[in-house]
Amino acid sequence: MPGGHLCLAIVHPLASAGDFVDEESAESAFLVSRRYSDAFRLVEPLERDGMTMVFHSEHRPLSAYTGALERAGFVIESLREPLPADDVLRDHPRMQRQQRVPWFLHVRARLDA
Repeated sequence: MPGGHLCLAIVHPLASAGDFVDEESAESAFLVSRRYSDAFRLVEPLERDGMTMVFHSEHRPLSAYTGALERAGFVIESLREPLPADDVLRDHPRMQRQQRVPWFLHVRARLDA
């Protein structure tokens, strides 16, 4: 409805286009290993505490999201690339590298009247 809002939180397109070279080092280089501007599917298994989960997602460049919002009549009011909080960094020092490469993207958009 006109005047309504849409909020979305996604994995940052830069993060889904590549990965850190060394999984263990907080200072690891980040390598964009796929063509950023192409859409592609990702299947990422993760094992934790003896349980395996499989995440399915699709990478799209930032312009795909902003273009879809624009075509639907939305105006972006806010775009954020949040960083890990200090307490998270204390408990998980390896996440220091997310201070250098954005891992998430938050958008708030308003539907024009």
